[in-house]
Amino acid sequence: MELSLIPNPATEQVELRYNANEGESAQITIINVIGQEIYSGQTTAEQGINTLNIDLRKFHRGVYIVSLRLAGEVQSKRLIVE
Repeated sequence: MELSLIPNPATEQVELRYNANEGESAQITIINVIGQEIYSGQTTAEQGINTLNIDLRKFHRGVYIVSLRLAGEVQSKRLIVE
């Protein structure tokens, strides 16, 4: 599994792009630098490349950690919102 955030830094929207080996549930969370959960969502991943767009217009400027849990594996990336 490889997680990409496009664009990063972002202003109004970010696209999460990730690979899945098979169709299964994916959990996405976004936390701020003080550990508060700002976003939580679940989607069904299809085998291959998957994308999910997240609206950032209600997010304050700053640094966030985006985590993706898929097939018992977790990957996290830093997201900058301008």
